[in-house]
Amino acid sequence: MNFDRNLKLLHHPKSHAMKHGRRSVRRCRTFPPRLPDNDDILAEILLRLPPQPSTLPRASLVCRQWHHIVTDPNFVSRFRTHHGTPPILGYFHPSGGFVNAQEPLNRVPTSHFSLRRWCRRGNWSLIGSRHGLVLYGVWDRFAFVILEFMVVDPMTGDRSRIVNPHAHSMTTLITAVVVSPAGGIDRRSFHLVMLFSHDHQPRVTASAYSSESSVWNASVATLVLPLSYSYFIYHPSTLVGNAVYWLLFEGPIIQFDLERHSLVIIEQPPAANVGSDMERHIVTAEEGHLGFAFLSEFSIQLWEREIEPNSTAEWVLHKTIQLEKVLSIELKHEHVKCVWIAGFSEESDVIFINTPYGVFTIHLKSMQFRKVRSGGAPHIHPYSSF
Repeated sequence: MNFDRNLKLLHHPKSHAMKHGRRSVRRCRTFPPRLPDNDDILAEILLRLPPQPSTLPRASLVCRQWHHIVTDPNFVSRFRTHHGTPPILGYFHPSGGFVNAQEPLNRVPTSHFSLRRWCRRGNWSLIGSRHGLVLYGVWDRFAFVILEFMVVDPMTGDRSRIVNPHAHSMTTLITAVVVSPAGGIDRRSFHLVMLFSHDHQPRVTASAYSSESSVWNASVATLVLPLSYSYFIYHPSTLVGNAVYWLLFEGPIIQFDLERHSLVIIEQPPAANVGSDMERHIVTAEEGHLGFAFLSEFSIQLWEREIEPNSTAEWVLHKTIQLEKVLSIELKHEHVKCVWIAGFSEESDVIFINTPYGVFTIHLKSMQFRKVRSGGAPHIHPYSSF
């Protein structure tokens, strides 16, 4: 009996290992930890993904569950709130073409920004962009009036079409602008403001549309311009605080207050009266005040409109940027006509400068610069989004 028992122990794997001074280690398969199935917990994890332009599009391709979460409008709004200022993806030309400004790995396909994605028929043209939204208008070929507006979110594919209430009256569209009240966090809610004149008279009227009520306020403010001023607007608008600003062609600044629904004329800095429209641009100054950028040869003067204690306002020269030093390039006298201010992103506080060496961006606070394009660019419409 003892012999049989010892024989069994001898051939037992554990006993054999102990005989040779080793312990038997059972190998178990190890699997990577699974992500939680609960959508709420998973959403909190995905919310902390890096704020790169390609983050959410790539995450949506992982599986159906991820796609369902990251494409939900409420999650997208939380993602934008969590990460703050969105990156500049690129800019639109006045013709509607889009130029990528991101590194190749983070670029959103240019097809996302193509007008043909939204409308293949009609005489549509680009009007402007802001808060991740792009504004288009379709023109009547014979009367030269905009019949309809279209507001598009290229990142989600959402779009809204709004009929122009003044399309069949004796009015001429001057410009229009789209603004998201939440700063682009919830792009389903937006305001559309248009400026128009009556039968080429020097009188400007503003109309406002709200996506929440889907109703136009046909005439919210009227402003009579002096006869010496042209109502032609060459520059894209700039949003500063709760007001939208336009720079008239060879003239002053028009302000539309989004809360008070009022139109006001503001004179530009005296030094800018001698410059062309390609040398001037409305910007955001420090502490959110109205600012003005004026290009004088190869230097940019940054002016700030300061409000005095007695409620009077005056322009004060705040800073001068030497382009050759900041951009580390050599500019000669024959380059004067090749240097101009191409655009401004109020969301990122970045100004676009066209030079003979390409298009550069300059952050007005940090003075950091980056080359975004080798070729030139006219007045552009920057586009920022996650």
